[in-house]
Amino acid sequence: MDKELKFLIAIDRTEMADVILQRAMELIPANSEVMLVNILDTASNFGKGAIEIEKILKKDDADAQEFINKILSKYPLKEKYKKLEVKIIYGNPSQKLTTDLVEEKKVDYLIIGATTHTSLMDKLFVGSTAKRIIDETPCNVILIKR
Repeated sequence: MDKELKFLIAIDRTEMADVILQRAMELIPANSEVMLVNILDTASNFGKGAIEIEKILKKDDADAQEFINKILSKYPLKEKYKKLEVKIIYGNPSQKLTTDLVEEKKVDYLIIGATTHTSLMDKLFVGSTAKRIIDETPCNVILIKR
């Protein structure tokens, strides 16, 4: 009997989510467990007041839930996979994926998207979330490009 694999698909609310999900559905066997995660990076809220942050988080949460609902209506994840878990999480994407979710859920494969930074400033100062995830994640990582 084949081992049932656990996949974690990490998406954001960009057009890259469609690319990631299309490719993931081609790659992931039907008897797999799948966790779909939308991580809302809270770093952009640094330096804002508590009341302002609370308003931003409530709006982000509502927007993320609406986005997830659209994704689930567009892609038959619930129908195709043995088990589907959907999460909206706040925090640093590389930390949440590498230490919190992958280890906690004993994930076999993490599927993420890569975006290309075009400016020198982005390359020098922003760093690569995908590179950090690949370097620090204890499981196999599948990197989806455009």
